[in-house]
Amino acid sequence: MAHPLVLALAAIGAAVTLHFARAALNFLTFHFIKPTRALKAYRNANNTPTYALVTGSSGGIGLGIAQELTRQGFGVILLGHLPDEIASAAHSLTALNPAAPPPRTIILNAETASAESIAAAVASIADLDVSILVNNVGSNPVGEPNFRPLATYTLADVDAVINLNARFMARLTNQMLPTLSRRPTHRARSLIINLASLGMVGLPWLTMYGATKAFDFALSAGLARELAAYPETAHVDCLAVVPGDVRSQGNSAENGMEIPANAPRWDEYGREIVLKAEGAVARGWLDMTPHWRHDLERALLTRLPLSVANKGMTGMIRVKKEGLEAFYAKRR
Repeated sequence: MAHPLVLALAAIGAAVTLHFARAALNFLTFHFIKPTRALKAYRNANNTPTYALVTGSSGGIGLGIAQELTRQGFGVILLGHLPDEIASAAHSLTALNPAAPPPRTIILNAETASAESIAAAVASIADLDVSILVNNVGSNPVGEPNFRPLATYTLADVDAVINLNARFMARLTNQMLPTLSRRPTHRARSLIINLASLGMVGLPWLTMYGATKAFDFALSAGLARELAAYPETAHVDCLAVVPGDVRSQGNSAENGMEIPANAPRWDEYGREIVLKAEGAVARGWLDMTPHWRHDLERALLTRLPLSVANKGMTGMIRVKKEGLEAFYAKRR
């Protein structure tokens, strides 16, 4: 008969092997098996129009999300602060899928929006059946250079980052909850998607940006648990998205940003969010990292010794910071 210690070690080894096998299978199925029709639980079964409100949707990831939602047959409400860009985005969605419900638009500056203007914006779409809210809007709205120490920020800079990335998202979600919480007649569920960032771990020279993204992540997780705790809101799912580097109009080498060549494009990334959100919710996750390389980076970051992770993060952001500074210098 085997020694008890040998049996115990064998059991531990089997458990560890099973854990990693399950994690690998989950990773592969989540990232590489795509659904034929996304977000089934969040669309009306009787083919009446179902809408999604997407903030920051005139370009970048927000527009990518809006495009895929349109392909999937949802009507999209585009929210942004530049009328010409929003009109152009709406026109592109109509051309993309003429069979989808026509897009609607809301012109609102998320950085400066008052409580009254947010409430009015929500009231303006009360005639629509909105089942999805995507809190995408966010950036680092400070004067150049964008990557710099917190001590160099003005108080207006501090407020601008908080207002755009945190306050607006919290206020809009608060105002949209009654709409999303109404028990749907022709569909199963409603969904809130909140864009956080890998920067939420805390990055040098992006201190305020990272802090507000950590706020978004925590609000999303807390709200997900809160909604699930009550029968009257248990049908509302809440999911955070944690992106890494994504190539977009404002985040590209042409604008001085050091972006990895293999980083996903904004439209590819938006598509991944839409196609994978329901799978993440079905797995019981409160957050997802929809691009497989970002997912590996995030997993590695949590497993590295802290000293190694700190050095790596600082080095990576330093390269981006110096690249931007060189770009600004050439432009002068």
